[in-house]
Amino acid sequence: MTIPINKIQLNPGSLITLNDLTWEQFEAFMEEKEAKGIRTRIAYIQGTLAIMSPLPAHERPHRIISDIVKVLLDSQERDWEEFGSTTFRKRAKKVGLEPDNCFYI
Repeated sequence: MTIPINKIQLNPGSLITLNDLTWEQFEAFMEEKEAKGIRTRIAYIQGTLAIMSPLPAHERPHRIISDIVKVLLDSQERDWEEFGSTTFRKRAKKVGLEPDNCFYI
């Protein structure tokens, strides 16, 4: 049985874990998630997909930490680029994740 992604509803702060997903199923899930603009955080590790819906209170601390990182990098005159919650995927290791925010330094 296949459950369409738009049928999965998570309340803020909720977490759901799905086991035994292939890399291809993970990729299909991510494509649908991105196409529909669904705002969750994910972690996929060798067949297990965790989907988390952040609480509004979760957003403020990571923005404050990001601002601190930017100030520190600027004060050190280092080159950096912010990538937000970009999804990182490593097919060979069957791993994917979405950080709250990330930087290329």
